Amino acid sequence: MKNSSLLLTAGLVVGLATACGDRPAPTPADQAAAPGTATAPVARAAVPESAQFKPTTEVEALQALAASGTCSLENVVNLSDNTPSPGTEPNSYVAARVVPYKIIGFATDSEAGTVPTTVHVYLHGKEVSYSLPAQVGLDRPDVAQFFKKPALAKAGYQADAAFDDVTPGVYEVSLIKGEGTARELCATHQLLTVR
Repeated sequence: MKNSSLLLTAGLVVGLATACGDRPAPTPADQAAAPGTATAPVARAAVPESAQFKPTTEVEALQALAASGTCSLENVVNLSDNTPSPGTEPNSYVAARVVPYKIIGFATDSEAGTVPTTVHVYLHGKEVSYSLPAQVGLDRPDVAQFFKKPALAKAGYQADAAFDDVTPGVYEVSLIKGEGTARELCATHQLLTVR
């Protein structure tokens, strides 16, 4: 009797979903497969110019910066559908050139117990490298608790990011902390593949 009740309930749910029109929207592949249907262009969220990664011409100077602190790239989130974009390897992410993302992580000078006042996300590639400023000072009580340093509670950073002008390839992700002669480089030990 229990099995027939489950089957009846499942049938009712499927029937209501069909009757109410709660079907998923057709994918471009579904539309292409249906003869005589036109495919509508996919709307792309507007990405401000400030969210575009810019090529950097000072690669040698950046690579020579003093290494400092503990930093992490913890997530790359597709803003079109709010899903993470992990890569196939551990500590890696993937981004498409025509999709907007949010980059999330933390940056510290863990030994001194301080957080940077400015951060740029730095993509270091074999041929070309790019950077993008990030918003800093975001709440990260977990970081403060992990390092047992209350001053690290605002170690979070994030940036809206677009990769439209980034050459496809694999990039090492680091953070440039500070400005001018006070800059330091903090490796995240993570990779980002741009497609």
